Amino acid sequence: MLQTMAVLASGVPTTQSVFTWASNVPKAWSKMKQVHKLAYVQSIRLPRVLRPELASLIMYYLDHVFCWQFPYFSPRSRLGNRGWLLLFLNNGGSLSHAALALSALHRNALQVSRRQGYLHNQEAFEYYSRALRELCEFSRRTETETLLSDKPKLAEFVAASMTLISFQVFNGAEYGWLPHLDAVTTVLSMHSPEALLRNSLSLNTTVTSPANRNCENSGEKFQPDFDFLVAQAIWFDILACVSTGRVPRIPYQQWLEGSDLDMADLMGCYNWVMIAIGDLAHLQARKKDMKEQGTLSVPELVMKSRNIETRLQNGIVELELADKVITIKNREPHRDTNGY
Repeated sequence: MLQTMAVLASGVPTTQSVFTWASNVPKAWSKMKQVHKLAYVQSIRLPRVLRPELASLIMYYLDHVFCWQFPYFSPRSRLGNRGWLLLFLNNGGSLSHAALALSALHRNALQVSRRQGYLHNQEAFEYYSRALRELCEFSRRTETETLLSDKPKLAEFVAASMTLISFQVFNGAEYGWLPHLDAVTTVLSMHSPEALLRNSLSLNTTVTSPANRNCENSGEKFQPDFDFLVAQAIWFDILACVSTGRVPRIPYQQWLEGSDLDMADLMGCYNWVMIAIGDLAHLQARKKDMKEQGTLSVPELVMKSRNIETRLQNGIVELELADKVITIKNREPHRDTNGY
């Protein structure tokens, strides 16, 4: 590199010096890139320094808000590893600010007096606005193909949007959550279970952490938990039918019947119950369309409704049988294993 600088400073380089300079440029450039890359890796591996108030809100989210959002979540379930969530919360991105907004709103509702609530809620809405701006900017500059192929970006986009749904619901908004749900259902409906869910992924499809997404050899890799995210999205999409009167936009039968995704692990509701609710929404929409077109067929509607009812009754019977088996096992005397 010093030879290169000497050539540039000499004014009129000789043929030999030009040749020497040209031959050294690739080596010097390669070495410089390695040095910069090493410095970059070392810098991004350092933990992000949080201000005390941000650290407090993040801990409040993990300790209190997450339990409110997912009361049936168990660390012992297959969804128990929340390391991916901690990475997103700490990277200063859209999910981080969405979680800060929800955390501040939740904390203020429970701990702050009504007189102080307005001022404190300003903080929550500032975080909300920042998360919303980041999502809008991300959507503006990111092509759909890029979003669908980059799993860390897709995961953060989906998780942040659903956190903003929770923010709007907790704030009492009637339909303010709907645009966020539309964004989530649009991108997820473009994927199949095989492309996202953990049980369908090979060991070679790990993706880099958001903090390290620009450094392929950093050694820091993680897998966004799309089982968690898809289960939450399906929950919102199906239950939204009650408020909107529309059918679910995510092909829920494909996800709930064609994969190992278990809604009970996260939301405490069995897959067959969620499928029945979604099917009822489709039945209601079908009835409305038939009325508008003047082709109402009562026998068709009765047959479909009976199929849904039968599946619900069969599911209830299975639950009762499982409960009896558990009761019998609990009543059995425990064997003495001490050899007496």
